[in-house]
Amino acid sequence: MITKRTELPLYRICLTGGPCGGKTTAMSKLKDYLTGKGFKVFMVPEIPTITMVGGGMIVMGKLTREEVC
Repeated sequence: MITKRTELPLYRICLTGGPCGGKTTAMSKLKDYLTGKGFKVFMVPEIPTITMVGGGMIVMGKLTREEVC
């Protein structure tokens, strides 16, 4: 027997801001709050975090001026 699946709304929240602006802290607090209200929360890390964790970070201090430009 096949039952009809009820479609629930999908909410997306995007946090933006400069470095050290509190985005990661806000994401963590928001996740805790929404999870406490019964929402399923999935978080996607920002691109620089993915790059650093994957070993793709370039250490600019070790490059010459010509290599940077």
